[in-house]
Amino acid sequence: MQRRGRSKLGGGRWDASATSHVRKGETYESAISRCAAHELGIGQPVAWRRVLSFVYTERLGDSSENEFCALFAGRYDGLLRPNHAELDELRWVRLADLATEIRADPAQYTEWLKEATARMPA
Repeated sequence: MQRRGRSKLGGGRWDASATSHVRKGETYESAISRCAAHELGIGQPVAWRRVLSFVYTERLGDSSENEFCALFAGRYDGLLRPNHAELDELRWVRLADLATEIRADPAQYTEWLKEATARMPA
């Protein structure tokens, strides 16, 4: 997971890594590959699989988000090269530990991540 760059909308909070919008002409799979390369420096192919999808909304000051979201997972064993224009920090966390951390201090996490974590299959 990554701490969003403070200059980003909703920045300074922990979020899932490699989040982006699907651009015109892209598939979800090509969007996640593009974003993983841009934010994390992952240049080799990863077999991404869709874990879940949902709609979420969040008010962020004078802005708001109302989005259809798809969460993907994949296995990658290489080095990460974080793009610090996008994120301030990276860390690994087990899903069970993440749910506990969110309950303890929800303000440290994006609404998107809290929603996704609550919906994760057991």
